Amino acid sequence: MGPIGSLDATWKQLRRRLPPTLASGADDLPAQLGLTRSGEGWDAFLRTAPNRDLPLFALDGVEGDPDTLTRESRARYTEAHHLAAMFGLVADRLEDAQVEKAPSLVAFRQYFLREWAAVLSAACGSAEFARGAIARDLRLWRRASAVERSAFVSGQLSVDAYARLTESKLRWVSTSSAVLLHTHTDARRGEAFVAANALFLRALQCRDDAFDEAEDRHTRGRSFPEMIGLPAGGFVRAAVSLVGQAAVVARAARFGALADWLERYVTEIDVRLPGGHPLQDEMAGMIIADASPTLDSDWQTCPHG
Repeated sequence: MGPIGSLDATWKQLRRRLPPTLASGADDLPAQLGLTRSGEGWDAFLRTAPNRDLPLFALDGVEGDPDTLTRESRARYTEAHHLAAMFGLVADRLEDAQVEKAPSLVAFRQYFLREWAAVLSAACGSAEFARGAIARDLRLWRRASAVERSAFVSGQLSVDAYARLTESKLRWVSTSSAVLLHTHTDARRGEAFVAANALFLRALQCRDDAFDEAEDRHTRGRSFPEMIGLPAGGFVRAAVSLVGQAAVVARAARFGALADWLERYVTEIDVRLPGGHPLQDEMAGMIIADASPTLDSDWQTCPHG
């Protein structure tokens, strides 16, 4: 699985074709969003290989020789994934009011979405399918964002609702890879790939919500551990279990490269939160990791394809 291009390389190419109205606000965009320090690029924030290169891991699921996809086609899916990441990061920061809703950022959000849809359409050969997939997953993101806002007002969130919220809010991360797999291989394997990545993304979110607990209380008035009623250390332990589950799902669906990476990563994150109670954290982690993210009628949308 060789690299095709980094997010920073995609951004460099994109800047050459930015309309003049956006070009003036493009300098240091990741830092403007509060994601990185000044002078750092997108890759400094998205450091895990699946987040950067998910379509390359998905190519492992193409029946026969993955090289049956031309290099141009593979590069388009990767570019689409990078554009989705840029869109999603801008949209999420604006949605959560983590940055000021400046007109330039709103314009970038719209621009990245248009570019993502255009490149993904070219990659799969069907604008209707690509745009439909994006629209369905963004409906989930909007619904999850609304549920999150409501939870921060009420101060209450069940562990199952947390699992649904997290998977729904991050589903767009897998959209481009799901379109790749649904276009070029068996749809069921595409669903398994999305399921494995969803578990991985839940793990990352659990870690973020644990380590950001104090910051969330300061900036948002509450934290996820507080609303759910489980210790932050439990979220750290849940992440270990969720990555392990993701590796099992990926291995069973014959996505060997993703399974190998996840199995290595689980050893890196097998830690405990300092100051926690080991037994309580372990029990809480089991509860969080075993929560059901099954979408109810308020969340459900049509699957890809």
